[in-house]
Amino acid sequence: MNAVKLVSLQGENRLVNDSTYSKPEIKNDSQILIKVKAVAVNPIDLQMFQGKNEARIMSSDILGRELAGIIEETGNKVKNFKKGEEVFLAVGSMGSNGAFAEYVVVSEEILAHKPKELSFEQVTALPIAYVTAWQAVSRLKLPKESSVLILGASGSVGKALINVLHHFGYHKIIATAGNDYSIGELMKQELSKEQIVSYKQPDLDRIILTQNNGLYDIVIDCIGGKMTEIGANSLKREGLFVDITNLRTEEANYILFQKAAIIMNVARYAEPELHFKYGEILNEVSSVLGSKENWYLQEVLNLGKLSAENLMAAFNLMEENKTNGKKLVLEIE
Repeated sequence: MNAVKLVSLQGENRLVNDSTYSKPEIKNDSQILIKVKAVAVNPIDLQMFQGKNEARIMSSDILGRELAGIIEETGNKVKNFKKGEEVFLAVGSMGSNGAFAEYVVVSEEILAHKPKELSFEQVTALPIAYVTAWQAVSRLKLPKESSVLILGASGSVGKALINVLHHFGYHKIIATAGNDYSIGELMKQELSKEQIVSYKQPDLDRIILTQNNGLYDIVIDCIGGKMTEIGANSLKREGLFVDITNLRTEEANYILFQKAAIIMNVARYAEPELHFKYGEILNEVSSVLGSKENWYLQEVLNLGKLSAENLMAAFNLMEENKTNGKKLVLEIE
């Protein structure tokens, strides 16, 4: 099959086109072979290419996490999917290989039926953001009138969080954004202007508290770094701090410890025995998207056919911060 694989040449990572890569095969009765139609490019793919920390979880020389495609073959015990159906998923280390290839074999428990209203390219932008948001909100288990502060709400996970919080009945939300465009985008998701705070204001700590008339029951951090300190200071004693990034500072940890806060980590890579949650969540999202016109869909930028050259172009756009908030996608014939 055709694939873009990662190789090391003279100590430097490179992307190369390989038209002779072995096509994966179904090895147990609960697996599915997917013909990939579109893939998304994520920051984690760039980090793996660069050999950074995320490279530790690599299980294949083919990168790529989010994809959409058509089922070509199913194992004998597959119950919920059949040949010819359109599906989408986040694969990463949970499949035979990464997404940047013509085919992939996965367990049926991690994929979902593609919403008919959306293209292959559009749905590739959904899995990571919505699985992360759904994992976070479904575990809150706090009264629906609880106050929620989202730090970094204008990113893909932050916007998905707003939709999912509303879906679960949480409406007392204050969200931070960086500019007028981002504020406008958040207002499209049923947030009023009073619920959105620009994090560029010099008196951010005070304004965040003023907007809520006090400290928050829940703080969800999608940024990390110094913003975690603002989040920690904004949290009630024994409040819940939801960490999406695992980038808290030592000062933030100290503040949270002094407040006897509960810290909930949200991992995007579950243990194998939890893989079934991925498919469950994506199927929930898929069904809701069919009935909710205002649910967030990240705009995509199609960079053409999957190739080492186009994938490298996507990485360059990410490094230069020129994606303009769009999800970069590639097509596969």
